[in-house]
Amino acid sequence: MNWTSTQIITTAVSVCALVLGIANFIHTRILARKDLARRIRDDRLNIDHLLDSTFELLYGKEGFENTKDSKKLRDAEVCVERALMIDPNYPRGIEYEGHLFEVQGNEKAAIARYKKSISLDPSRARPHNCLGLIKNNEDSIGHFKKAIELDPERAALPYYNLGKAYKRLRNLKEAENNLRAAIELRPKYQYAYYELGELLRESGRYAEARTAYEQAIAADSSYINTMVALGRMLMENNKEDDEGISWIEQAMKINPTDDYPLAMLAAIYADRKDPDKALSYAKRAIALNPTRRFQSDVFADLTKEMNQLLERHSKKEES
Repeated sequence: MNWTSTQIITTAVSVCALVLGIANFIHTRILARKDLARRIRDDRLNIDHLLDSTFELLYGKEGFENTKDSKKLRDAEVCVERALMIDPNYPRGIEYEGHLFEVQGNEKAAIARYKKSISLDPSRARPHNCLGLIKNNEDSIGHFKKAIELDPERAALPYYNLGKAYKRLRNLKEAENNLRAAIELRPKYQYAYYELGELLRESGRYAEARTAYEQAIAADSSYINTMVALGRMLMENNKEDDEGISWIEQAMKINPTDDYPLAMLAAIYADRKDPDKALSYAKRAIALNPTRRFQSDVFADLTKEMNQLLERHSKKEES
């Protein structure tokens, strides 16, 4: 078959047009996929931003858990609702639905959401940690261990919770090991240092306990529970040692609205047979927290004496 130059040119043009059409189609699909990927990425960023805000609204220093401010809870609900409108099956969003239920006391619904989050993405560690905390029983240990297994490099929180679980079960060796593992991953983990200090104090290892308390304070100079714990331990070992009182007074200065340091000072002065100071601190503690009854798992004798002192004072005023 002999082709004319016109046919050759026409065919060449057709082939070129076809190639260009295919190339344009491929280019368009690539751009569409890139645009889809960008939109998915942007959606994920928007969702994660909303959920980060939810965390602060629920658990931040000024969040609902610490203030019981109902507006914080409503704002958190809005953030989660908006996140799930973007992607109703986003595992982290489902998890945060669980948090909303949990802070409102609906544990059954919270557990269901945490389990659904795991089913959507079995590789996520955090829902296992949440289940461990909410169940608060021997099953908790398995959930904390699973969280550590799934994300060992960011496992400070489940190690900390696992240490507390073992401490609750009185397996102090495992408790100490896991609290130290949490600190190794997060060297300024004030809560882990505090729990370690409590464990060491209960074991009679007072010098090590003091080191742990002081490391907690160094990590967070506003963490008053550690200061009170350190002061309490010093007073337990030497009731005439004013260093213990100075630590508790420092905690009181840092947060004057917290009744705990005042109640502890009341108990200490009651033990020192100084009723005027004891009653003064007790009244200030009660003014801040009318439900304060001077109950504690430590300083049992002191708190008992404090209550008796208050009762005698009350009867004396009535007469």
